[in-house]
Amino acid sequence: MQHSVSMLGATLATVSMLGMTWAQTPDAAPKAPGQSTPSTLEATDPASADGKRVAVDTKRAESAKREKGLASGRNFGDSLRKSERGSLSATEWCIDAFDAARLDRASSRGNSGRRARAYTPTEATIKYRLYGRWIDLWSGRLSDRPFDILARLEREALATVPSLGQEATLELLDRLAISAGVDRSAAQILLVQARQLSLTGDPADVARARRIHERIQSHFAGTPEAHRAARASWRGEHLSIGQTAPNFITRDHAGNEIRLSDFRGQVVVVHFWRRDAGREAEEQSLIELRDLVQRHWDTPFALIGVNGDSDRDIHRVRWIEHGVVWHEAFEPMSAMGARAAWKVDNWPSTFILDVDGVVHGITRPGSPIGRLVNPLVTRHVASLQDASDPDSQGAH
Repeated sequence: MQHSVSMLGATLATVSMLGMTWAQTPDAAPKAPGQSTPSTLEATDPASADGKRVAVDTKRAESAKREKGLASGRNFGDSLRKSERGSLSATEWCIDAFDAARLDRASSRGNSGRRARAYTPTEATIKYRLYGRWIDLWSGRLSDRPFDILARLEREALATVPSLGQEATLELLDRLAISAGVDRSAAQILLVQARQLSLTGDPADVARARRIHERIQSHFAGTPEAHRAARASWRGEHLSIGQTAPNFITRDHAGNEIRLSDFRGQVVVVHFWRRDAGREAEEQSLIELRDLVQRHWDTPFALIGVNGDSDRDIHRVRWIEHGVVWHEAFEPMSAMGARAAWKVDNWPSTFILDVDGVVHGITRPGSPIGRLVNPLVTRHVASLQDASDPDSQGAH
């Protein structure tokens, strides 16, 4: 018991040293597990317009405070102790507060917006233990809420700024899959795990992802998850790094044909996106894609966007908002085209092809695309200049 208390004390001390100290004023703290919050309507007169407005404003203010995750050190400590004693709600609350503190610290240090900074090794360890405890507490009853933990771990794995790290996330996904047993939620977990592996570009990870897809197809035959695993296996065979990408034909808003093979000889980015998929990461990607097009407008570079929104008018509005100046195809879910040809299930997805149509990179949502594109374009431009320079040819 003394060892457990000392460990908790060390954890709290570490959190404090890391600067994760929350405001001490009671009115700045959200409701911690076990606390009650008075209704906003108790303090206002709902019969009046002013009263309704005050109630709405108060609710918004409380929601903003909860979103920021601010709480007194005492409340965070209490929640950690309850988590140690096996409280599921306290564990979830600590994870939320941990994430919010990372965002707030990033903002306070002058970072733009609320983009998070990477965890330190100590913070990653604490977060890993919280996730592990959450999985243990849900063990055997994942079917009650099968995707809450999975969705969070997928966000951790696909985060623009790394948090837990890929290995730790994959370990947690393994534990989650074991807890799920033979339930279909296990197949969902395995699909996410395989996706993380396939994005690394490492041959060993790609081979492991292929084995996971085969396992899903064998153990969960006839399910939607098995169908998605089969499509993912096809992508692994035809769209992995080093493979020549299959051709596709799609159409833009005006009905003009866009054929991938017509862009051979250029560095090509094919970006699949839609409005309801990873909004924050997608906004960052669209801004970077626009900057890439502007930077390489006079070089052998092409960008093909494939949008999967169901409403053409909404897509057109967003197209204008983001200043889309590239080849843009509109493909609702029922349409045949690039998405069907490449069996794309994950949005957003970005593929980078070299001048020979070979897959050079597959980026994670929100990760920098220019880091892969710019060197490819630079090398190709240099090779074209060398080929046109007689002195350079004679030197070779």
